[in-house]
Amino acid sequence: MKKIVDLYLDRPRLFLLAMLFIIAGGLLSYDSLPRQENPQLAERWGDITAVLPGATPQRVEAQIADVLETQLREIDEIKTIESNSSTGIARVGIEFKEAIGKGETDEVWAKIQDKLNESTGLIPPGTTVLLSHSGPPTTLLFALQWQGGGDPQPVILSRLANQFKRKLANIVNSEQALIFGDTKEEIFVGADLDLLTDAGMNIQSIATAIDRYDSKSAIGNIVGQSSEFRIKAQDNITLVNDLRKLPLKTLDGYQIIRLEDVATVEKLPVDPPIEIVSYNGKPSVFVDVRGKFSQRTDLYSQAVLRVADTFKAGLPDEIGLELIYNESDYVEEKFSFLMQSILLATFIVLFLSYLLLGPRSAVIVSAVVPLTILLVLIGCTVLDVPLHQTSVTGIILSLGLLIDNSIIVVEDYRYRKSLNLVNRQAIYASIRHLSLPLLAATVTTGLAFMPMAAGKGASPEFVGDMAITIILAVTSSLFLALTVVPVLLKTMEDSNFMNLNKSENIGFSHAGMRTKYRAFLAWALFKPSRALALSLTLPILGFVSVGFLDTDFFPNQGKNFFRVDVELDANASIYATNKRVSSIRDQVMLEDYIETDMWWVGRRLPRLLYNVIGGSSGEGSDNLATGVFFTSSYREMDASLADLAKRLEKDHADVRVRVSKFTSGPPVEFPVVIAIFGEDNQVLKSLGEELKAILAKSSEVSDVFADQSASITGLQVSFDEANLAFSSKSSKEIIDEISSSTRGLYVGSMLDGNKEIPIRIKNKNSESSEINQTAFIAINSADGFDYVDSFSDVSYTSDINQINRYQGSRNNAVKASVYPGTLGSNVLTDVADELKAFEDSLPTGYSLRQFGESDERAESFGQIFSSFFFFMGLIVVALVMILNSFRQAGIILLVGTLCIGLGFLGMFVGSQNFGFIGLVGIVGLAGLAINDSIVVLSHLNEDAGAGQISKDKLVETTIRSTRHILTTSVTTMGGLLPLLFDKFFESLAWAMCFGVMGSALLALLLIPSMFCYLGKVSNEAAAYSKAESNQSPRSLPIT
Repeated sequence: MKKIVDLYLDRPRLFLLAMLFIIAGGLLSYDSLPRQENPQLAERWGDITAVLPGATPQRVEAQIADVLETQLREIDEIKTIESNSSTGIARVGIEFKEAIGKGETDEVWAKIQDKLNESTGLIPPGTTVLLSHSGPPTTLLFALQWQGGGDPQPVILSRLANQFKRKLANIVNSEQALIFGDTKEEIFVGADLDLLTDAGMNIQSIATAIDRYDSKSAIGNIVGQSSEFRIKAQDNITLVNDLRKLPLKTLDGYQIIRLEDVATVEKLPVDPPIEIVSYNGKPSVFVDVRGKFSQRTDLYSQAVLRVADTFKAGLPDEIGLELIYNESDYVEEKFSFLMQSILLATFIVLFLSYLLLGPRSAVIVSAVVPLTILLVLIGCTVLDVPLHQTSVTGIILSLGLLIDNSIIVVEDYRYRKSLNLVNRQAIYASIRHLSLPLLAATVTTGLAFMPMAAGKGASPEFVGDMAITIILAVTSSLFLALTVVPVLLKTMEDSNFMNLNKSENIGFSHAGMRTKYRAFLAWALFKPSRALALSLTLPILGFVSVGFLDTDFFPNQGKNFFRVDVELDANASIYATNKRVSSIRDQVMLEDYIETDMWWVGRRLPRLLYNVIGGSSGEGSDNLATGVFFTSSYREMDASLADLAKRLEKDHADVRVRVSKFTSGPPVEFPVVIAIFGEDNQVLKSLGEELKAILAKSSEVSDVFADQSASITGLQVSFDEANLAFSSKSSKEIIDEISSSTRGLYVGSMLDGNKEIPIRIKNKNSESSEINQTAFIAINSADGFDYVDSFSDVSYTSDINQINRYQGSRNNAVKASVYPGTLGSNVLTDVADELKAFEDSLPTGYSLRQFGESDERAESFGQIFSSFFFFMGLIVVALVMILNSFRQAGIILLVGTLCIGLGFLGMFVGSQNFGFIGLVGIVGLAGLAINDSIVVLSHLNEDAGAGQISKDKLVETTIRSTRHILTTSVTTMGGLLPLLFDKFFESLAWAMCFGVMGSALLALLLIPSMFCYLGKVSNEAAAYSKAESNQSPRSLPIT
């Protein structure tokens, strides 16, 4: 560093060029760095949806779920596989191991797709399998609505939505464009089964005729010596009327039965729809566009809005296009708060520096703060770290830290000058003395945050960029403190900058306070046990307070919208769900703070935010709905949601209604999840009911249910094999007839412009839609026709609604949601004794396991601590190498341990919960708060040399260190002050504020007292007699 300082002092133009490079590079980096609201998490979550209509849960489990799980277990990168088998549908959830990084997930998903392709021949024919995995969340969401007179025209809206989707997908940096709630069209052939059977035909006869009539298949090519010609047949299914005239059968050689004679043929919307969406209570079609990660969200949103404005201008008056959600608005709001926080923190830091250090030091700090921030931005560009809430928060956290080194250099330079050293000699002496201590402080701080920066898994990824910006800040601060600050000090003195040479430049000073402080230190350090006892009091209180802290996982996002999830009985149709949603919506909209709302009926919530998963498919979700309500005030919303949840629960007791805010961090669907593992489904169901009753005892539970608590009602067809034998019919034929009559049979398609519309044949009579008429479905026979009940007995049946498996083992998961503002951990505390008794009473072969927030929290803590002890080992090595003493390194580590207790005390005083963000503050504090102690210890070592120092010298050296210790602590707390008002980071801010404040006490009392115990302080008489030193510091004489 001395050579760099000499180079800058001897060649000032090089110094000026270096400063210009930092300024220009930092500003260009700020303009070019990607900006987004939240950090990118690796796409480790996904799900497979396999559909086999009509299959029982047991068949779906055995023939689909088990097969897919077996195939997937061959992929080593998969961490967990869980499946849900219900009537006709299997969902297989996948999560990768934490070691799989962001750049490796695409390859693993490709492996999974290959396995699914291989499994095609292993699962029942007719099963459709779809793989979907998490990608970027919604960037902008639009709603197309009918605003004209008469009934809404969903087909027109859907076609316009497809046009709009294609335009959005073609925008540069668009990752994906999706449509929700669009109306699928079909050519519906409504067969009159009675007429068909009279004519000796069935639905399969129509399917065969249409298939033969469809001429869209390719024929071939004619290849000559010099040319090649394609042969094609003219498409003969182009109009609905053509299909109506399709001949099915001839009678007596001259009469033709056409399709229109036994069926109606129409182009209609698919009924029932897969999903229904609405915006502000009006039926809509949503168009969702998702931009790629690592770009400026604000610029991308502007590009999308320009396309949307152009598209909207071309729409007819009857069609409206509304912007529902724009992530850029929240990004700008978050960045506005963060920038204001940076400015406020900077002002506080500079004001305190001026107050405590004097004008010259304040001017130097004023230069160091922006230079360090600019260097951090350059580092972010080099390391591909985007700007988002956690990375920018790292800069805010660093504001107080990044001037610590500069303050220490300024104070030490001032001390060297007081020893009558000239400018360069004072600079060299300061660099020589401070290089190792400041390097030790920087290395320990950087290593303390390395578990977050280098950790594997979703939680470390979420805060990893914050750790990186902190490490960049303290590293840049060290470089500037040892190279730029000395140059500025000498330049300002040589040029008498702002006439500061005439000022004392010592900052705030009070002779009376200094005298009393000296007396206090003399009293405390004459008997080191006094200082030791005083310094240990607060950390011990902190460790005791841990037992009184509530635990959570991640804090809420602090957004001005919330969600309402609705779940009806498993047999409920999408129309029944939509009707109930309308009633619930009307009740919620009575709240004054509600502005707008949007609903998805017949599916789970799509990936609106980065940690929302599981809504990729609407299959099998007719009884589910999710609404999102946007409010005018987060504060008012936060205060009212618990009461709203209780009213909805009371007024809609026959359905499940859950009201919740959106949380941060990795995805967690329910705060409390306890799974019972075993093999017998009926036993699992019975045990699930018992566990439900236990969890419901907690007053904070708003809703509790078990995955296997409900049953689904259906029909069971029991065949009479004797009647089948006499009729020459097989059970397979009867099943096919029932299936095609009730579900329909897809065969062929018709081109309508650039859109291919499928053709579906279905029984249009009442027996296809009314459950009590199923036995009267007509079956073609040699004597004319018979009914289904001629060959079978049709009866009602009630079966288990679903079968769940986790890592191949059956389980029944009992899930509980809590009222907004309450914690899932409190529920487990409330019923801890009952849970223990229940677990002890489980039958042999059955066991319990907790999931939900508690499991995710434990896993996230483990992801941090998996590397924490490794980096703590590196901290020990660094301290021993720099301090050249195992005992002194042990003292510094003791300080770091005690600061953890101070962090717990801070969270207790601030009424904060102990979750992952609080843990990040605690872990970072362990390395951050020892900086002051290292500096004080280095001062004491310098004064003691190879021998000892007197008690008087011990006191004076501690006093000499006090100004910059207090200044660095107060400025660090000042930098953290804005985060005390941030919902997401307030627990971290409280922990670090108290930790930094308490670390000053440890540095000024614990370190000198331990220096005495090391035998580095002589027992010579101090300035006060032993008798005087035994008095209280208040009664000591003032000298």
